[in-house]
Amino acid sequence: MRFTAVLIGEKTVRIKKRAFGSGVVAMAIVAVVLPATAEADAGNDASSGPWVSADHWTSPFPHRDSWVSPGRWGGYRGYTGQSTWIEPPVHDEQGWYPTPPPTDDPTPTASAEEPEPSVSAEDPAPTVSAEPVPSATADPDPTTSAPTDPAATDPPPTASLPTPSSTGSGVVAKRSGLPWASGVYARGQGPGGVGAFAAWRGRANDVVVDWPARKTWEDIVNPAWLYNIWKNTPETKVFGVAPVPEGDSSATMAGCAAGSYNDKWRQFGANIKAAGLDDETIVRLGWEFNGNWYKWQARNPGEFAECWRQIVGTVEQVAPALRWDWNLNRGRGQSVADARLAYPGDAYVDIVGIDSYDMWPAARDEAGWQQQYAGEYGLKFWADFAAAHDKPLSVAEWGNYPGPASSGHGGGDNPFYVNKMMGFFRSQGSHLAYEAYFNESAGYFAGAIFAPAQVPAAAAQYRRSLTP
Repeated sequence: MRFTAVLIGEKTVRIKKRAFGSGVVAMAIVAVVLPATAEADAGNDASSGPWVSADHWTSPFPHRDSWVSPGRWGGYRGYTGQSTWIEPPVHDEQGWYPTPPPTDDPTPTASAEEPEPSVSAEDPAPTVSAEPVPSATADPDPTTSAPTDPAATDPPPTASLPTPSSTGSGVVAKRSGLPWASGVYARGQGPGGVGAFAAWRGRANDVVVDWPARKTWEDIVNPAWLYNIWKNTPETKVFGVAPVPEGDSSATMAGCAAGSYNDKWRQFGANIKAAGLDDETIVRLGWEFNGNWYKWQARNPGEFAECWRQIVGTVEQVAPALRWDWNLNRGRGQSVADARLAYPGDAYVDIVGIDSYDMWPAARDEAGWQQQYAGEYGLKFWADFAAAHDKPLSVAEWGNYPGPASSGHGGGDNPFYVNKMMGFFRSQGSHLAYEAYFNESAGYFAGAIFAPAQVPAAAAQYRRSLTP
């Protein structure tokens, strides 16, 4: 089948237009076996049980019914219901190592300003993501019921940092034949698994979502193993990149905002350019910053925005072909209620992204869908925000969420949700930069639609929605 490259977000092109991707999709299936090593076992505490392949946790793990969240390549972060955190290992090319605990007290609390979420129409709940948290105390809402846009006027560039003169356009070439760019995150499966997913759904992938490790600066600045995996593949790469390493207590968002790490970001730009991926990559820098489950949570939104400007302004001097996706989580944020307060300015952003899963609330019927779509800081809100700033929209993570990490607020095997999301993508048309299904089979999530099909009804709806 021949695919015609189509440019997305034509209006957003400011300096240059780029199109990614060509060729055919590899159909080889790669089986990934994650080893159980001594290093892996050392990363678990007494409450977790040994680390194994497949679901990675053995049955003695006592907190399967509490919410947990994934590390990339299969690690999880678990909340036990007390102030104890389980930090199993995250895998990179060098082996296994434990992920450090969050910098702030992760124990969720309720407050008068942010009541515990519910699924009722009268009290819509904030959404959580593939790395979810229960309801948490949020900063007081700085908005009114009809908020004005705090990002409507770009902040002046930092005097010591050049404004990026050649920020990428957000243009993605489509191989799928869809009106929008479409793809997948498939944990640890590599190009072979991604190609098998494309064959199953009957359409080529336009994008592939993945993550490097993020424990050290070396993990962030030079993930050569990740670049080697995706080099010479036809899809646009969408990499989640941490602004600061989670395992380095000396690295702070304040230091990032002050430009203290700009030498490291120059090296980041040089490395990804040397790998030949700079003109094939979208960077989700500090993704889901409005949640409270990452070190870079935007409790100080101005600091987050300045950190973003420092990084993008620095990297653009070395690798100007990269595109930058300002990516948040649907709903009222736990670290900053109104994520727009952390917007770094149009000159530093190519794409406005939103992660949105079938949870908080589940879209089992039209009322649930309307909360996801038209509710507070919902899909429509951020689509309108992106359009107002002349940016395309992305949905880098979406999917059914039947696993225990949804705390009972997920929709399970829900074809209605899939149908509604596909309708939303079609409604965006060329304004949608890309979307990617989060095809994760690990037990905390259990929402895979392919290899295995853990939600078979939703999987069937997904294929029907993409039928040529």
